[in-house]
Amino acid sequence: MAVREVASGRALTWGDLDREASSSAALLRRAGVRPRDRVAVSLPRCAAYLTWLLGIWRADAVAVPLDAGAHPAENAAFLRHAECSAVVGDADYEDVGLLAADAVRRPVARRGEPSPEHDALLLYTSGSTGVPRAVRHTHASIGASARALRARYHLGQGTRVMNTLPLSGSHGLFVQTLSLLAHGGTVLLAPLLGPFEAHGFWDRAAAAGTTFMSTVPAVLKLLLRMAEGGPPPGMRLFTASAPLDESLREEARARWGVRVINCFGMSEAAGWFLYGGLKEPPGCVGKPTRCRVRFLDDGEMLVRGAQVTPGYWRGESFEWLPTGDLARTDVDGRVILVGRKKRVIQRAGRSVYPEDIERALAALPHVREAAVVGVLHDVYGEVPRAFVVPAGETSEGALLGELRQVLSTAMLPQWIDLVPDLPRLRGGKTDLVRLAALGPRRAISNS
Repeated sequence: MAVREVASGRALTWGDLDREASSSAALLRRAGVRPRDRVAVSLPRCAAYLTWLLGIWRADAVAVPLDAGAHPAENAAFLRHAECSAVVGDADYEDVGLLAADAVRRPVARRGEPSPEHDALLLYTSGSTGVPRAVRHTHASIGASARALRARYHLGQGTRVMNTLPLSGSHGLFVQTLSLLAHGGTVLLAPLLGPFEAHGFWDRAAAAGTTFMSTVPAVLKLLLRMAEGGPPPGMRLFTASAPLDESLREEARARWGVRVINCFGMSEAAGWFLYGGLKEPPGCVGKPTRCRVRFLDDGEMLVRGAQVTPGYWRGESFEWLPTGDLARTDVDGRVILVGRKKRVIQRAGRSVYPEDIERALAALPHVREAAVVGVLHDVYGEVPRAFVVPAGETSEGALLGELRQVLSTAMLPQWIDLVPDLPRLRGGKTDLVRLAALGPRRAISNS
């Protein structure tokens, strides 16, 4: 079995996957999609998402994975920026053709033969209010990522991964899906984890024969608080996409008898490039595998290797990719994270850029100035907190209502503070460190 939807029970054998991918490619060609065209996938998280990705590649086109649950304005900005010629989905977008997701069983036509150096996908990492930024990945860089993961953790036909992360993000797509399919493993597509899904989760994981699971620290904390029982015997448990607090790792070991392995990756590196082990010191995110890292004088980590993006779509390219993370190595060559250089909020594994939220706030008529910082959250790990200097009569609720019109749910501030002014540094810039250090507040509802 190649793919199984845990909730519905729908399963695809390798033969099914091959036939449906070929049918998808045939439909794309009949719709006029040409080699190197960009085709967006905006579907719910399901097996069809994967058959369409594979079909796009068989048509020698470039996939643009989107989150169907994101705000339409955000996805529309990505579609325009990528100059997509078609969308696979069930929501209309202006000036872009629409393909029906239930048409995967059309007759098969010829297969494409994409070059390893051709672009395979564009993965977006910024929101709709700024200049979109799409990470380019070739068939070669995706393959290099899959080979490195297999070499480090011995993935193969007996590996069954429980995937609870978005397929439109680096962690869920590269690590938990494409790497498994590349080496004959089974992808178990489980619903995105929330408090309701956490109850009985480990029983479902055991029933599905799960041997491998990777998640984010926020979900790990949710499972520790809400799930009955523990991981199935012999299952390997990993976290990435956000720092893993040592107390959380120790709680998992004490309660479940499992050592959580912490890794590190980013969209620009097609998933993980630092791989942890069972006995690592606090803050450690492992060692590089089949890639190289080095550090600038200010401590910023750079990475270079076959899995690293050749550059951004319509943007810069790299010889050494700057990660935006401050790090060092210990005497054994293991990488220890010490901080962030770039402004980014890791909300339950999704990168949220404060500048995007600040631009959206600044565009509102009753906002004179705004600043956004990331603050710790019990469930999501980090969430945005906005500080707004109003330009007229307004309220937290009114501002939140206006933001809902232009931002996806993940980007909405968990707190909005109305303040008379923003603290400044000597040079006049906003003192973000001072804002981030302010005490917690009552959360406003984002639902």
